[in-house]
Amino acid sequence: MALKQANIKADEIDYVNAHATSTPAGDSIEAQAIFDVFGEKVAVSSTKSMTGHECWMAGASEVVYSMLMMKNNFVRAFLLTLLTLLIVRVLSHYTWAQNLEASTFDLRQLFFAPPTKASDDIVMVWLDEATMQSLAYRSPIPRDFLAQLTEQITKAQPKVIGYDIFFKDPSFEDADRALAKSLSETNAYVVVPRRENGEVDTLLPLFENVVKWVGLADLPFNPFDAILREAQFSFHTQGGERSSFAAKLYEVATGNDALEMVSDLSLFPKFGPLQWTPLSDQKRTKVRFAGPPSTPGDAKNVFKVYSAKLVAMGLVPAAWLKDKIILIGAGYDDLKDAFLTPYYAKHTGYQRMNGVEYHANVLSSLLTKQFYYEAAPVHIYIFLALLAFLLLYASLSFQLWKTAFTGLLLVGSYIFLVIIAFRSRGILLPVIS
Repeated sequence: MALKQANIKADEIDYVNAHATSTPAGDSIEAQAIFDVFGEKVAVSSTKSMTGHECWMAGASEVVYSMLMMKNNFVRAFLLTLLTLLIVRVLSHYTWAQNLEASTFDLRQLFFAPPTKASDDIVMVWLDEATMQSLAYRSPIPRDFLAQLTEQITKAQPKVIGYDIFFKDPSFEDADRALAKSLSETNAYVVVPRRENGEVDTLLPLFENVVKWVGLADLPFNPFDAILREAQFSFHTQGGERSSFAAKLYEVATGNDALEMVSDLSLFPKFGPLQWTPLSDQKRTKVRFAGPPSTPGDAKNVFKVYSAKLVAMGLVPAAWLKDKIILIGAGYDDLKDAFLTPYYAKHTGYQRMNGVEYHANVLSSLLTKQFYYEAAPVHIYIFLALLAFLLLYASLSFQLWKTAFTGLLLVGSYIFLVIIAFRSRGILLPVIS
């Protein structure tokens, strides 16, 4: 009737301000009526959802609001803004966007990393090139030498010894027995790998009977670029949940469960209603590296690093090892146990990080409770809503070029906020996703 009185066609209508009162019966009938008359192409919203039911004033106020929207091109700007943000949010779930987001973490870690102190309780003993050249053969590492190394460290009374070496296959019987004896006399833990099917490799029975526990050395690489950015503290195996190497050492050193500690939100910052957590949706954390990869003998190393050769010879004072968590691992030149991290870049000489140092960084983060904090999905949606409001306000208030400038200003301001939040608080705000 209204269309007939106005002498216009239904396809000339661009917008309908719905009048129903958010009841299942009323809304469904009105929605069907709008579809029957106008089809699928007309834009529909309801200002009543924002004003409440104004009773006798409702119809008049809807006319006023609709006139204001017509005058300021409100509906088109609003829908365009929502559509743009929706597209961005949908695209963020694609793998390429997630990989691009991961690259922004690398840049932040390289250039804007917050000050992070390595735990003083951790000491690394490396099987470095000088050590390997002094041995009769390189693989497997002579176990009589490892026995001598373990005995020297045990004399210093460390808190725990963690071996980032997999003792799966036998070598010379006397050497194996010597190592097993030395391991039985100390608080020793070793790593084992986990296969894709959840099966865990086992140690040589001679060693399995003497070590206190094993931790998994399964490393959560990014499948796109093979870079290690994350830490995982528990893995599902055919034998049930098993702790990672760093998580097990943390449990031994402190008596606390790593995953429980990281899940305790009361330990971490809260800004008003926003609660930040170190854990992502996959129950992982971004590794808060204490610094770039170490180099034997470099005074700039963030962790204490000693050559296994010097330790085995008794040339490292016992006081430097007493009550420490000793991590023993490979660090020689032709090492395969060296990985890409965010520090793999030109200005760091494309250094890879040894597996033992990766474990040291994860363990240090647990001991010092220094983490990066993820933004929960609800935080992202709050930000998108705020961004939509600001873009909408700009599109209604300014000319096109001023709106574009405002958009660029908002983007620049957000990037600045991303850097400040990361540098000052260790908060990871999303850039791409």
